[in-house]
Amino acid sequence: MPDSLIPTLLITVVVLFLLFLLLREFNAWYWKINEIITILKRIETQLSSRAIHTSSQNETSSSLSNEQQVRPDFQTAEIVCPHCHKSEVIRKEFYKNPSEYTLFKASYSSFLGSVSLVCNNCGTKFKIESQKL
Repeated sequence: MPDSLIPTLLITVVVLFLLFLLLREFNAWYWKINEIITILKRIETQLSSRAIHTSSQNETSSSLSNEQQVRPDFQTAEIVCPHCHKSEVIRKEFYKNPSEYTLFKASYSSFLGSVSLVCNNCGTKFKIESQKL
C-alpha cells in the first residue's frame, strides 16, 4: 500500500500544478491582464522618454512684480517652483486645466494666454506662458 501512495501523491501534485497554471492563464486571458501589462509598460517608456526638466532659472521680467516665467516644452514639462524647487510633471495638452496641478494652485487667463501658479509649499507666485508652446 505505501508503494502506491507515493506515485499517486506525485501524480496528484503534478495534475494540481498543471490545473493551477491552466486556470491562471485562462484568468489572465479573460481579464486581459497580459495586454494591460504590455500597454502600461509602453506608456511608462513613452512617459519616461518624454519627460522634460525645465530649469528654474528661466526667469524673465513681466508686468507682474516678482513673478518668474517657466515655459513647458514638447509633450510633458516639469513645473518647478523657483523658490522651494518642488516639481510636478504636467502633460502639455492639459497645462491650462487647474485641476491637473496637485502641488500648485493654478488659474488660467485666456486673455493673457498663461497659467498663473502659486506653490502650495512656499507660496511663491510664477506663471507659464502659452505663446511659445
